[in-house]
Amino acid sequence: MRRFLSLLVLSICPLLASCFYNRTTSLNPEASIVVVRKADAPKECQEMGAVAGYQGVEAQNFIGISAMETPEGMMNRLKNEAAKVGANWVTLTSPGSGIAYKCPTSALSNG
Repeated sequence: MRRFLSLLVLSICPLLASCFYNRTTSLNPEASIVVVRKADAPKECQEMGAVAGYQGVEAQNFIGISAMETPEGMMNRLKNEAAKVGANWVTLTSPGSGIAYKCPTSALSNG
């Protein structure tokens, strides 16, 4: 009985410790050109819409283990979402979200 309890404790502890784990969303190649700033986009840019990189619990797997997005992953996700709508600039409106813009290349070098 004691051996059973020891094995039970040893098998449960790693599961409890891993109920939350960090994950980092990868940056898509097309998103590598996206600029993220707190500043307003240059005047020449066209607004493409709101984007979000969401921080916090993102998903749960089939046994209930939750994934927390890292700050780097949140920024990558924000850039990925901007690239999906054809944007190359994001003005942050709050941590992890902003307004996406499509800007001429000449405007990006000034930003």
